[in-house]
Amino acid sequence: MGNQESDFLVSTDWLDDRLQDSNLRVFDCTTILKPDESGKLTAESGLFDWQQGHIESSNYIDLLNNLSIKEHRFRFMCPPLDQVHKTFANYGISDDSEVILYDRSGNSWAARIWWMLRSIGFDSAKILNGGYRKWRLEGRPVTKFSDSYASGSLSFIPRPELFVDLDIVLQAVDEESTCLVNALHEDQHLGRDGGRTYGRPGHIPTSINIPANAMINSQTHEYLALEELQLIMNQKIPTDSSQIITYCGGGIAASNDAFVLSMLGHQNVAIYDASLSEWATDETLPMVETI
Repeated sequence: MGNQESDFLVSTDWLDDRLQDSNLRVFDCTTILKPDESGKLTAESGLFDWQQGHIESSNYIDLLNNLSIKEHRFRFMCPPLDQVHKTFANYGISDDSEVILYDRSGNSWAARIWWMLRSIGFDSAKILNGGYRKWRLEGRPVTKFSDSYASGSLSFIPRPELFVDLDIVLQAVDEESTCLVNALHEDQHLGRDGGRTYGRPGHIPTSINIPANAMINSQTHEYLALEELQLIMNQKIPTDSSQIITYCGGGIAASNDAFVLSMLGHQNVAIYDASLSEWATDETLPMVETI
């Protein structure tokens, strides 16, 4: 498929050697999800944790407050792409920037920001393989020093097709050439969780299950080797799929699947942004349980 792992990932060694590069832009992308008493997930900014210690030279990208539609009934919905472009430029990203993204919980938050950068035409972002977990496991230094990058000069090449809505997913259910991929864990996909998190148990009809957390090493948060990732995809995704649409609860785990699919060379990949936050709460839409 022509892609190289190094086009998408960097190692902790690589980053440690280049932290002083003037065109490097390093961002912690973590948002914190916590279940409440009913099992619903609440979200809060990861800014406080970043302030308590982070990789040197890094800044914090606040997905919840700066890169999601405010007052929307669904969490983490992508704003209009011209607004996304302006926000990223304000974060200090320019056309010649080398952007490195990381998070503290399995790469999905970093993958979400990677996907959003791609949606405005920026293709020079990479994910720190293993993220903050691996950085700390290796005993690398962190700092509380806080600084910010000057605003950047960033071109805008919108790719709205990277996000799809309910109507497109409804069509995809009946199209054999489109593969729907649920990135949530198996119990949620099968309906064993009782639908506590998103309203109704189960998954969108015809969708397959490739859990985002099944693609990383649970100890180091590194992605599995490309050969292992390819095997996972080959076992699940029909070879004649002309489009792949990933979804989860709110577009975050789905971003990790979309990132891996892109790294493996799949071209026509999109994210159902509202995901089960929309689908599972609409009683007119079918859900499949396999308990």
